Amino acid sequence: MPPRRGGGRGGGRGGGDGRAPSQEWRGQGEEFQQGRGRGRGGRNPDGRGQGGREGGGGRGAGAGGGGPSQAPIEAFPPLGGRRQQQIPPETSQRPRQSASADSLVPRVKDLDVKETPAGPSAPVPSSSTGDVPTSSKALAPPKRPDRGTVGQKVTIRVNHFKMKVKDGPIFHYDVSIHPAVGSKGIARALERQLVSQYRASELNNLLPVYDGSKSLYTAGPLPFEQKDFKVTLPAEEEGRRTREFKVTIKFAAKLDQYQMDLFLEGRGAVLQAPYEFLQALDVALREWPMKSYVPSGRNFFDPSFGRLALEGGFEAWKGFYQSVRPTMQGLVLNVDLSAAAFYEALPVLEFLKKSLPYFDPSRGLSDGDRAKAKNLLNRLKVEVTHRNIPRRYRISGLSLRPTKALTFTTDSGQEVKVVDYFWTTYKHKIQYPELPCLELQGRKTTYLPMEVCKLAAGQKYQGKLNERQTTNMLRFTCQIPAVREQNIKTLMSNVQDFQRNDYAAEFGIQVAKSMTSLHARVLPTPSLRYSSNRITPSDGGWNMMRSRFLRGGVIRRWTLVNFARLARQDVDAFISELITRCAAVGVQMDPPVIPPSSGRLEQYDTLLRNAVRNHASKSKPGEGLQLVVCLMDAKHQIYGDLKKLCETELGLVTQVCLKKNVMKEYNSLSQYLANLAMKINVKVGGQNMDLAQDLRLMVPSILGNPTIIFGADVSHPMARDDTSPSISAVVASMDWPSAVKYLARARSQRGRVEMIEHLHDMVVDLMRAFFTHTRLKPERLLFFRDGVSEGQFSDVLNNEVQAIRRAFLTLQPNGDYCPQITFVVVQKRHHTRFFPADSNVVSNNVRPGTVVDTEITHPREFDFYLCSHRGLQGTSRPTHYHVLLDQNGFTADQLQTLVNSLCYTYARCTKAVSVIPPAYYAHLVAYRSRLHVDSVAAGAGSSSARAAAAEYRLPEVLPEVRDYMYYC
Repeated sequence: MPPRRGGGRGGGRGGGDGRAPSQEWRGQGEEFQQGRGRGRGGRNPDGRGQGGREGGGGRGAGAGGGGPSQAPIEAFPPLGGRRQQQIPPETSQRPRQSASADSLVPRVKDLDVKETPAGPSAPVPSSSTGDVPTSSKALAPPKRPDRGTVGQKVTIRVNHFKMKVKDGPIFHYDVSIHPAVGSKGIARALERQLVSQYRASELNNLLPVYDGSKSLYTAGPLPFEQKDFKVTLPAEEEGRRTREFKVTIKFAAKLDQYQMDLFLEGRGAVLQAPYEFLQALDVALREWPMKSYVPSGRNFFDPSFGRLALEGGFEAWKGFYQSVRPTMQGLVLNVDLSAAAFYEALPVLEFLKKSLPYFDPSRGLSDGDRAKAKNLLNRLKVEVTHRNIPRRYRISGLSLRPTKALTFTTDSGQEVKVVDYFWTTYKHKIQYPELPCLELQGRKTTYLPMEVCKLAAGQKYQGKLNERQTTNMLRFTCQIPAVREQNIKTLMSNVQDFQRNDYAAEFGIQVAKSMTSLHARVLPTPSLRYSSNRITPSDGGWNMMRSRFLRGGVIRRWTLVNFARLARQDVDAFISELITRCAAVGVQMDPPVIPPSSGRLEQYDTLLRNAVRNHASKSKPGEGLQLVVCLMDAKHQIYGDLKKLCETELGLVTQVCLKKNVMKEYNSLSQYLANLAMKINVKVGGQNMDLAQDLRLMVPSILGNPTIIFGADVSHPMARDDTSPSISAVVASMDWPSAVKYLARARSQRGRVEMIEHLHDMVVDLMRAFFTHTRLKPERLLFFRDGVSEGQFSDVLNNEVQAIRRAFLTLQPNGDYCPQITFVVVQKRHHTRFFPADSNVVSNNVRPGTVVDTEITHPREFDFYLCSHRGLQGTSRPTHYHVLLDQNGFTADQLQTLVNSLCYTYARCTKAVSVIPPAYYAHLVAYRSRLHVDSVAAGAGSSSARAAAAEYRLPEVLPEVRDYMYYC
């Protein structure tokens, strides 16, 4: 059988390529099965086909040759083979490489990667460490190549306090409690009772510290290998009767400080920090504040630090964070301010009145309010108010029947009504018999009427705050750097007085009173390229007045749907202003192709489907709506439903505008429309701007080769939601030598699994898309991974990196294709803060581009802190970049400059952002996809609805949408 032709015959010197397209490089969607008429045939990089029949490449003219018009795209040609990669005419001045392509890109078969089935038929990994093929050789992060030198030196202070620990080991013991207890609070109470009772007689007068779980640490050896202790818990604890427990303490390990010293000094074979030793120090320093404040992880809260009432029965408490960290300068204590939302210590009925707008206790609970009340109250601790003896219980749910219908069986076997029991026993008449009772945790079902219960103080709220609560919380916590720095100093002097800390003294821990002072560098600001001019940002921002987008979109087919309470003349005026503003920045936006429609937000499904049908009846096939602008009164939960409908069912790119923005005064409206134009332009395929310096010239030795840049993130369900799936999102650049256009893929996976389970499939899909857009095989791959903690670095290296390598095998099964990978973890959730030593700095924050790769960074590995943005409010949080793999061989200056420059290319604003854009975009995609899943269970709140969401397969975003930056 003759081979199927993927390209036409070229004329002149070009020649055609009649090889059969490889099945591995054919994607599942239409965009991968068709060349779209953009492929270049022949072998002359300057030649282009002049046309072609459907199903094959046309006959080229002159030296060009024919390109595939609508034929399946061809497999990536082997590097260094007979068909070399072609460079688009506008990028043909690529720096020459001294090495051949074959030497630049190693063969994947030379790497220790197991070949397994991939693609749609590949089995989904059942765990983050189980079924993903891994190398037989454990990977480890690379050593720091050098220290950066580029930039202006400045002096800053960092909230790291140097520590000294006396020489000597720490002894680790395992703790087991029988019968098992259900909370760390009870476990800690048992440990305190044990130490009080047995310290002098059995514990060598040592002062142990305990993590509330299974680990106990001492500064010296206990006089036994294993010992059982009988401990009695007083009745006041958790509403229980006096109970006797057996606590077993068993020697586990001797933690040698010498290993920590070797690690910090970079000597010996200690590649990873001795985290058991760090954990012991952390526990020792937490023991003191644990007794006085409400703990939450490494945070401690108390209303004495500051409190603010939030609406809905919640309040904000201030507190502090502390953590022991290994750094270049040795061990440090990272101390920062923190805040969190807590339940107000209110009677349960008062709390429900605040949190449920239509709650009336005399009428009972509606089905909707019942589901919300159960979700709010589940697992909370309550105290009873009808007795003189303080008793505390934990809620497990709500009774199915109202209080008036509930009965229970006494110890004598008599069945008694709850309302009668409270009257005869406590002379308390139930005021609201229509309400359900609180169901309590325990071996047997126990009920308490809501009206005799009060929420216990100090319970952290784990849910999501609404918009107003979030705004109030931000105002409460926002502090300029000078104020934040002073508050941390006060905290260290008054609250964290280590001179009075018995536990710090026991373990020989000393903490400096002053912050770390060090030299940072301010990296140069990159210039940006627009259509007709260049701009050099100032202080992290720029004004694009009199500038036009580099490539403005052309919007011929669009419409508007008005869900807001806006008059027709206001809508028409907004449309006119939007078209005018878009034209000013280079976006050609015609009047709406079909008249705007109006209706209630609840009618969104009907109105949007009608708009699609109305347009389809007047247009040619394949000419769908490019954009639908939706006006809303305010943010609403239907927003997620609307996005899901448009992106996964109707194939519509949408832009939502709120009424408050549409009705702004002229100057404010002009600024809003300018920002709106930036979002709209990239959503329809335009390009706002680019770095003035070609990426290939920025790091010629690395970026001189075609490079694809990935970003990835995983979004997890809210706390206490044990049924909803997690969402993984991956984006990748689709242009070269630029890196400003990013397409996205997302998948649902098992809840709270941080490893990206479908990474292989998404990488394959996006690399095929890169080839479709550029006709280039990437030889370098940069991957920026958000949301990974330090304890997960090993899992990421041995799972996600290997999944990427398996993708190379899927794309080219002969193993001859393996781009060089640089894998960087992006961490924003940390508590390191920079404070400028120069008080004249604008906004009191460090300047944009401030980078640190000394003193406070990892003792061995390749990491740095970068504050790429200008902090307008509060104290800027630098982003921590930690390199887990670098086959490309970046120097510190090269990687830091590249990351800082890319932070100026974020599509949605004219400011440098705090996180490199691909990681930022991945976060946006994960959030958008979370809306697609949450809409399944929206409004129901039932366990069956949540279970349905857990099994819900994330719907595919349609090609009409996913080929654009729809998530912006």
